[in-house]
Amino acid sequence: MDDGSVSHDPSEILQRWKEEYSKLFSSDNTKVDSEFVEQLQNLNSQLEREYENLPVNQTYVDNTSTSELNEPISLDETKRALMSLKNGKAVGIDNLPNEILKK
Repeated sequence: MDDGSVSHDPSEILQRWKEEYSKLFSSDNTKVDSEFVEQLQNLNSQLEREYENLPVNQTYVDNTSTSELNEPISLDETKRALMSLKNGKAVGIDNLPNEILKK
């Protein structure tokens, strides 16, 4: 409790929890100091400069590999990808479980 004592009374414990959680979202806890804001602004500026200095149209894959990436997707490649899916996972946007896709 406020005086450092321990309470085993459920109603006192719940009241204390209510008080402490209410403090978390009070306006006093939403203040941000100016130093923190300045650090965020500096970080944002630094990231923007680094982004602007990134090389444009530079690839890190050789041309022989990229030609394979631009080929049409084959039926065999699709079958291999489907068979590698794990069972028991959440469905995607198509709402079909992997077990159905594998059949």
